[in-house]
Amino acid sequence: MNKGLFYILGLWCADRGSTAKGVVAIRNKREELLRPLREFGKKKGLRVKERIVKGYSKTKEVYICNSALRELFEKMRKNKIKMLDSRTKILAYFAGLFDGDGTIIKDRAKIRKVRIYYSKHEIKDSLVDAELLKNLGIHTRVWKYRNMLIMKIYNRYRFLKMIKPFIKHKEKLKRIKEGLVVPKRARPAPHVGTPLSGEEPLMGDRCR
Repeated sequence: MNKGLFYILGLWCADRGSTAKGVVAIRNKREELLRPLREFGKKKGLRVKERIVKGYSKTKEVYICNSALRELFEKMRKNKIKMLDSRTKILAYFAGLFDGDGTIIKDRAKIRKVRIYYSKHEIKDSLVDAELLKNLGIHTRVWKYRNMLIMKIYNRYRFLKMIKPFIKHKEKLKRIKEGLVVPKRARPAPHVGTPLSGEEPLMGDRCR
């Protein structure tokens, strides 16, 4: 299994489309995030379908109807500690997850906060992800806020530098590149910060 599959896994966990049995679907407005699943399906000789889904606004969904592929994705998601058994696989997975549900909060040119969002039902997923990042030396904190879970990345510059080669979201990649250019006199960001209150309002200059 190559790194492209693990990127798709992360994106699928973040932007999963149809939950129908035997379907692997990704729903997003950005073409660069739909392309990986489309190209993967065609490369494997699978029939790739697309449709427009109406919600708060129109969104495109790329999906593959294949029970074996869906079972593989579910197996990887439920056994991430075992399946993501290399640094490359872990980083590809987090790049996909971050492209889908990650946020970069900046103050002018400086990156202040890096976060990943989960639904309130994904407690186990968020804690497993925190463990995966801990194995790479990345410190995190997960807390509940209203109807969601928030993972704060403390080693934000190190984390972004590590996932940068795998990022496909054009706007986020641009922000990462800009944010990693630290002025010569600037002090490096601390690896561990003060934990935030669970009631902290979600405010800032975001790129979702």
